[in-house]
Amino acid sequence: MTIAAIVFSRDRAAQLDLLLDSLQRNAPGLLDPIDVLWQATGEPYERGYGRCAAAHPEARFLRETAFATQVATLVEGGGALTFFTDDSVLFKPLTTRPRRPESWLSTNEELVCFSLRLGSNCDSCYSLARPQLLPAFTFLDSETLAWEWQEADGDFGYPGSLDGHVFRRETILELISAGGYSNPNTLEELLATRIAADARGSIGSYRESHLVGVPVNRVNQTHPNRFGERWPYGLSVLNERYLAGGRLDPAPLEGEPITAAHAELPLRWRPSDQ
Repeated sequence: MTIAAIVFSRDRAAQLDLLLDSLQRNAPGLLDPIDVLWQATGEPYERGYGRCAAAHPEARFLRETAFATQVATLVEGGGALTFFTDDSVLFKPLTTRPRRPESWLSTNEELVCFSLRLGSNCDSCYSLARPQLLPAFTFLDSETLAWEWQEADGDFGYPGSLDGHVFRRETILELISAGGYSNPNTLEELLATRIAADARGSIGSYRESHLVGVPVNRVNQTHPNRFGERWPYGLSVLNERYLAGGRLDPAPLEGEPITAAHAELPLRWRPSDQ
């Protein structure tokens, strides 16, 4: 079983570049193919995606024209599938893990997904702005956890995330078959609602999380997600710096203490771009 990745991006080429860099740095060879479904609301942002595509030949860049139709086409096939949003970062290497996420899915039918954004270090929930209770973990091995999500608190009770949850493709195909989504937020709502309606299965993860969402700005126009209370970064400012030759550096984020699936963190440019 292989893992395909679909990345959603809007007006954030600099942050997308950071995510793709972190994937190459901390999980080389894990994902194939990587499809980036992008949208730009102006010519400068479009040029940003041109630069990002040139920097990342490992990814296939597709301009968004018909979201639901394009997602349905990309989901088709076999193996495992994960989604990312462009403000996420893989901050911890997966190369040291003896078993890959898709291996756990192939040998544990009770797992509805395997999460890269959760682990026993995640004792706070950014979206709810409060601490969250850790679930009653069972150990698949000494470094791999599973839990029943149905009664779990906060992020641990949310299997439908588009931020680094690895699914079987057939699961996603079944969940989206009736349509009813038009952007990443409504797609995530659909997955969460339909998985919850089924109310079966558990979530797996490594003992500590590997992926974190960095909500320093917001691009969606339909959901008032929390963002940028400590480290706000304007879209146009980041894009202008990116077009001028700057690139965000994943290395400083690897030393940050991560205690949540989403965490506001300072973005740093590569030393040569300071």
